[in-house]
Amino acid sequence: MNFQNFKPVFAFILFAIFMIPAAVFAQEYPGIEETFATYAGLVAGVVALTGIYKKFISDKNTFLVSIILSILVSAAGWYFQIGIFIGLLWWHALLYSVGVVVIVKGTVSIELVIQMLGLIGIGPKKLK
Repeated sequence: MNFQNFKPVFAFILFAIFMIPAAVFAQEYPGIEETFATYAGLVAGVVALTGIYKKFISDKNTFLVSIILSILVSAAGWYFQIGIFIGLLWWHALLYSVGVVVIVKGTVSIELVIQMLGLIGIGPKKLK
């Protein structure tokens, strides 16, 4: 078997493998406006914050940190009446944070959580 013809393909595969993490690390974290504008933004904000804190904790505590951050971010959004939390009661914000936790864990999709929140009458509002 002649491996001389395989060298350019192997070099391209290595290049592609090493460029994927560079593209991931080059992305920006969402800001305050993007985080609280939609429910998907809230999920992305919690994921980004968990990723920042993940450097300092062990992997088995990541889910606990995402729970705490979800509750804190939702409580802050409710307290300051930002974005999708405008006009909500405190327990609505708590239910939003529970939904964020199950999405971050990967248990259900965001569409299912939004539909479930809509069934009890507290679905996220679309901001203009």
